[in-house]
Amino acid sequence: MASSSNVEPNDQHSADDKISISIKGQDGRELFYQVRRYTQLIKVMRSYCDRRQLQFETIRFIYRGKRLRPTQTPTSARLKDGAQIDAMRHQEGGGWNHHHIFQFHQPN
Repeated sequence: MASSSNVEPNDQHSADDKISISIKGQDGRELFYQVRRYTQLIKVMRSYCDRRQLQFETIRFIYRGKRLRPTQTPTSARLKDGAQIDAMRHQEGGGWNHHHIFQFHQPN
């Protein structure tokens, strides 16, 4: 079920500066937002996490393969009207640790 929300900053930009974006979770559900081009994305990110009952620190927001930073704005992130952002749970690990494979022993 899709829903929408307006996220508005306390600045002097005109209503023409708003764009529509969506955030899609790993479960396929989308939330839709209208946000001004100069509003920091942290407002939308926190709203998404609150509405989906997720911990903000555990979610990564990805647009076109790149992670979005909370301090970015739609303009600095080059988001277009209608942009879809993916919300992914942060996962650690998966790296290769060569220390477990190559063990060097000193001869006695």
